[in-house]
Amino acid sequence: MASQIPGTGQRAQYGIRVDRAAASLPASTSGNLFAVSGRVLITTIVGTVTTAIQAQANAVKLEAFLTSAAAATDMCATAESNGQAVGKLFGIAGAVGTAATFGFAVPQNNELIVNGPGFIRLNAAATNTGAMSWTVTYIPLDAGATVTAV
Repeated sequence: MASQIPGTGQRAQYGIRVDRAAASLPASTSGNLFAVSGRVLITTIVGTVTTAIQAQANAVKLEAFLTSAAAATDMCATAESNGQAVGKLFGIAGAVGTAATFGFAVPQNNELIVNGPGFIRLNAAATNTGAMSWTVTYIPLDAGATVTAV
């Protein structure tokens, strides 16, 4: 049965959308993807491989870096990025601590993530060539809370 709600209205239920242009993977470190101001509810986050990732082991994961504590918390467990092709998607498959996944279709987190002020980062275990773009949707929990691409 078709919904009578237009696509834009259906997407709006996930909150505000922010896109980050493609950039190279961080080299054996964490690289900032998005800056978070205030507390926000992350409803979806997905990466897209835009330049094929080098065929060598490299476990990657998303983490929330809380500025005030200068500490990172894993948003998911690692997924292997070894040899991922252009067009592959990266998604969080479940609760915090569940392994992320790569595929041409990926699940989105069924447990929403509350993120405090700081950064959403991609952590890479190795130095691989390749690039990814990112999209996040969020709902502000605090007045004036925002997510911006960095």
